[in-house]
Amino acid sequence: FIYIVGGVTMPRVARVMSDSGYMHIIVRGIGRQLLFEDTNDYKHYLKRLERYCIETEVKVCAYCLMDNHVHLLVHGEATSIILLMKKIGVSYSGYFNKKYDRVGHLFQDRYKSEPVNDERYFLKLVHYILHNPVVAGICSRPEKYEYSSASEYILNRSGITDIDHVSGMMDQKSLKDFLTKPSEADQQKNRE
Repeated sequence: FIYIVGGVTMPRVARVMSDSGYMHIIVRGIGRQLLFEDTNDYKHYLKRLERYCIETEVKVCAYCLMDNHVHLLVHGEATSIILLMKKIGVSYSGYFNKKYDRVGHLFQDRYKSEPVNDERYFLKLVHYILHNPVVAGICSRPEKYEYSSASEYILNRSGITDIDHVSGMMDQKSLKDFLTKPSEADQQKNRE
């Protein structure tokens, strides 16, 4: 791919992929566009995510769907993760544009991704992703938010998340304590 920036032709910068296979992915609506207008939109995205994860053999380790962005912590081969995100992007954009009678891009640029190569950072990301709705003031506890994997971890509900990697790092009680512990951002929000 080639881009023109300030009249200069520039190649697209290649993604840095993870040696461990774990990636944190962030997808945002273009111009802060809402990605989810109602409950059915969230459910549709999650169904597509589940379907395409099976097709691409990518595992979701944590997710959180906010109204104008999505956080995913996934594990898989680099080419499979790229294919997963392409399938979701094309499919969900088509669904959303048709439903809301709109045209054009839905997502801002390419999705952002960062490699996750150590366990400490991995755990920090799981906590961060699951606490997004708490920090945003949507709910008081992460497991109360319907569109994240928090309830799968904290309340042992079944879902699309592969909790094996995180569960292998600590016992169930320690994991629950860790994931329900308020973050600094949560505490700051409560002080305001």
